[in-house]
Amino acid sequence: MAQAPKNKIASGDVRCVLFSVEVTLNHDLEAEKREKGAWLDELDEELQSIPGVETELVLDRWPAMLTRWDARVQHTPEEVQRRFREGNPSIETRLIDGVFSVTTWCLDPEHVPIVRRRLGEVLGSGA
Repeated sequence: MAQAPKNKIASGDVRCVLFSVEVTLNHDLEAEKREKGAWLDELDEELQSIPGVETELVLDRWPAMLTRWDARVQHTPEEVQRRFREGNPSIETRLIDGVFSVTTWCLDPEHVPIVRRRLGEVLGSGA
């Protein structure tokens, strides 16, 4: 069985690396963070009318909305996460130290209204 020579890089590998570097250098990370932050504002707006729900927008490397609620919302963060995961469409969320978190980092623009609607349905149903 023939073995590839050591320390040799295929031309396809070089093209992939160069493409990745070019995309990274031409990518406007700050513009993307602003766009993702605006999407968080939309999600946050949905929750403002639900009694007992408080949100905190975190606009750092991974823009996220941390959501806490009092006893008026009769669901635990784990239940809300489960309902998002088991819903249609399935939406993946995070729990950070028991706090429900939604990030917009991996969303596409058409996903924002879906997540917004589900936030209102799930958290509003427990209020």
